[in-house]
Amino acid sequence: TPVNDPPIVVTNGVPPSIGGPGPGPYATNTYDSAVWSFSFVSSFSDVETANLYFTATGLPGGLSLSTNGLLTGTITNTASTNVAGGVYTSVVTVTDAGGLQTNLTVTITVTNPWPVNTVPGAQTVAEDVKLFLNGTNTMSVFDLDDDVLTVTLTVTNGVVGLAQTNGLTFTSGNGTNASQTFRALQSVINAALTNLYYLGATNYNGPDTLTLVTTDNQGGTVTNTVAITMTPVNDPPIVVTNGVPPSIGGPGPGPYATNTYDSAVWSFSFV
Repeated sequence: TPVNDPPIVVTNGVPPSIGGPGPGPYATNTYDSAVWSFSFVSSFSDVETANLYFTATGLPGGLSLSTNGLLTGTITNTASTNVAGGVYTSVVTVTDAGGLQTNLTVTITVTNPWPVNTVPGAQTVAEDVKLFLNGTNTMSVFDLDDDVLTVTLTVTNGVVGLAQTNGLTFTSGNGTNASQTFRALQSVINAALTNLYYLGATNYNGPDTLTLVTTDNQGGTVTNTVAITMTPVNDPPIVVTNGVPPSIGGPGPGPYATNTYDSAVWSFSFV
């Protein structure tokens, strides 16, 4: 007489690797904020019926499994840090019409996608002239799971001025500094980076480096640099304040004034 057989696991019905292959046949890698749509129907077979009922436990946050076996959702942007190592041991249970069950354990490893900086190539500007980074030279940051980002901008021989500071939380600096650090979402940061400028120290010419360090709130950090060269320009002569004629007949009324008298004999070099 026939008996009800439990469903069986079909070994080729494993979720695809979204973000890289997993370490075993029932493992997959993915990342925070990844969008999933995968059917577990082909992961099981039952000789008596095609009417199977699906449930799951231990899934990363943001994912859910429907009773007909469809795994969908967007993984939360903190899933990689919600469990140790971002490793989820998920159990998919399938039940046939006779109440018999079979489990499939899938290891899902969620990683944090690091931020990405976009910076221009090497730049050249005359000394004492602002270098604006805009158009194809615009600096920007990107984070796939839209974490709050911390950005540090640093130069050695000048200052960096942001286009705006609205929405930024500064932990150092104020928007026009040799070094400044601030936090915000990427959209706010990019508004501040668009059309930022570099200005070298007064009369400085030579090399400098603009460094952009971006860190997300889960520890992913990326660093990029822009080489800047300030070319020299001809500066006009300047007045040296201690090169004033001596007072012959009494001091004058100001720092560049002197009194003298009729028939006084003078010998003074302005060099």
